[in-house]
Amino acid sequence: MAYLLDFNRDKFNKKFPKSMKDVEVSDVPFGKALGIFEVSGFTAAVVGLDAMLKAASVRLLHKEERLGGRLVTLVVAGNVSAVKASLEHGAEECAPLGEVFGSECIPSPHPELMKYFDTTILDEE
Repeated sequence: MAYLLDFNRDKFNKKFPKSMKDVEVSDVPFGKALGIFEVSGFTAAVVGLDAMLKAASVRLLHKEERLGGRLVTLVVAGNVSAVKASLEHGAEECAPLGEVFGSECIPSPHPELMKYFDTTILDEE
């Protein structure tokens, strides 16, 4: 997951600035948890995401494809128990289709971390 820090070399990710130095950070803490899920294969990622969204009340926050869709990272947001349940269910469902490289729940992420994600979709709830 270290490649998540390398936004500037991704020719498809045009919405991120060249430097995060001048990006404003909200003082309001993010009251939800982040779930990061990484799997090989686009088909496995879609099946895993479908299972994650059906298992618990989470929202897709970010999707990152590398190696032409052979490595897909999904970031979901919700409360801690929902994120943990969705990550477990997603890994269980997509394991037959592709290798799950990692899944992690980050409760109450630091505001510095949240500037890398577009959280405006969460305001629509």
